[in-house]
Amino acid sequence: MFVLICEASFLIFTLLFTYREFKKLLETDLKEYMTAFWTWVEIALLGLSWTSIVLCLIRFGLNKLTKKAFRENPQEFVDFHHRSTCIVTLIQKVHCDDNKEDFLRNDGEVTYLIPDIKLESYA
Repeated sequence: MFVLICEASFLIFTLLFTYREFKKLLETDLKEYMTAFWTWVEIALLGLSWTSIVLCLIRFGLNKLTKKAFRENPQEFVDFHHRSTCIVTLIQKVHCDDNKEDFLRNDGEVTYLIPDIKLESYA
């Protein structure tokens, strides 16, 4: 329950902070707004906050899919590996976009894609 309260307050804070920044952007001149140092800090903070929210929603969706597959047939093996590697894979993709040689194999096929989420059984 505590984690849910913290996540909800983080979302509310991010929404209010985003509203405040858009309001400040509309009230001031664009050149004046973009030349302030703290504006860039606030934009970075907003970007990281929204990224965190999106990753949390992805995690929630993967949890839901995995639990659904497990409940449908508890006797079959459900692969939980994608839950632990999906976020790491997204981070690897972002990191490797700068260096395409690390991201592509010799035949040009992408190696760091998000794993398939077709929860198949291995019975």
